[in-house]
Amino acid sequence: MKRNFINQKELSDKFWNIECSGKIQTISFGKTGTKGRETVKEYADEKECLQESEKLIAQKIKKGYTEIQENGEIPQKIELSENEKADIYFWDAIEKSNKYKKAHWSEYDIDEHIENLTDHLSKFGKERMILFEKNASGKIK
Repeated sequence: MKRNFINQKELSDKFWNIECSGKIQTISFGKTGTKGRETVKEYADEKECLQESEKLIAQKIKKGYTEIQENGEIPQKIELSENEKADIYFWDAIEKSNKYKKAHWSEYDIDEHIENLTDHLSKFGKERMILFEKNASGKIK
């Protein structure tokens, strides 16, 4: 069994391939257009190898990967505009810094959220930070 997947949603442009041969599972993954990385895992038997592979495939599909044919051409990723990227960076930072998104508002800790947001933003490169700031100023006005 060999299956190939890509994820080109929003800012992603990645591939993930899985192959099972007997009790050996080989996974290759990385940025589209690169060789990527490869991992190999051996299971007790072929049945376990296939079951674990199907679980991983389900997880990738849930994360937004779509299957392509083995010899199918990988479509060219449609580039996002600067404004689209800025909006994604903005909302992604807000979401990742809020640990209370599933909690009741009474449990919300604004100081912790601001600290988490500051920590998250400090890891942005210059280009990404500029896009975040442009987007934030547009939303505040």
